[in-house]
Amino acid sequence: MVAAGDSLASVASRYGVPPELVAASNGLDPQASVLPDTQLRIVSRRLVPAPSFSDGVLVNVPQRLLFLYRGGVLVRSYPAAVGRPDWRTPLGDFAVINRLEDMDWYVPRSIQREMQREGKPVRTRVPPGPDNALGRHWIGLNMPGIGIHGTNEPDNVYGFVSHGCIRLHPDDIAQLFGQLKRGAIGTIAYVPLLLARDEAGVVWFEANPDAYDRAPASLDTVRAMAVEQGIDAASIDWARVQAALDRRDGQAVEVGLDAQSELRNLPGFMIPSGSKAVFSRRISAISTGDL
Repeated sequence: MVAAGDSLASVASRYGVPPELVAASNGLDPQASVLPDTQLRIVSRRLVPAPSFSDGVLVNVPQRLLFLYRGGVLVRSYPAAVGRPDWRTPLGDFAVINRLEDMDWYVPRSIQREMQREGKPVRTRVPPGPDNALGRHWIGLNMPGIGIHGTNEPDNVYGFVSHGCIRLHPDDIAQLFGQLKRGAIGTIAYVPLLLARDEAGVVWFEANPDAYDRAPASLDTVRAMAVEQGIDAASIDWARVQAALDRRDGQAVEVGLDAQSELRNLPGFMIPSGSKAVFSRRISAISTGDL
């Protein structure tokens, strides 16, 4: 249900889907305004990377999603804003080193220089409040200057827009803040392509933007992924795979020729990817990404 002040962009960012898909799913013009109390159908089909740890956080930059695992089970996923192509989120393993609420933001000199270039007032410190870009919650990582935090611009979540940090919607970071303690571990991965076969035998493929130009992909890349997972290439509709590669809209699509599944009729779902997406600073060949 659309609330007052919402737009297609804000709704899309909240659910972690491109606004164009929200518009298409509801027969709307992507540039059109949305009236309050309008009911929107949100379709989000995603594949879930498989981490090497049982408890922790996996951030997959191309998916712009943060996954929280407990006991080897996916507990929650959150749409995230990640680093711009010219200001990238660093990749690799991390640990949580601190957790702070309502903290002052001491603006890095690099961002001060950007403020100056853009003709904005240059600030060195921003106290807690609506102008603080960190929001109310900060989860610091043992990566210099990098944390998982809130934002005062929630409409920008689910974009490549940050200065390297991982931003979550204020409601989501408040929830995650209570889940992650000091010493919690995680990985930031770069896996644009995911391939999976579900329990019913249906083959799914998801292609995400390669915003950092780290993982060029082709049909041969996906064929190699299928071989590694024991999926018969002859059972795959390669035209559908190519269409997904062309779109790179981050939505999992069925790419098998004959498989049937009840999942295809659901409005949205997540299934584990067969790809061992990360880990310990290396990437599986079938994941077409890296750390």
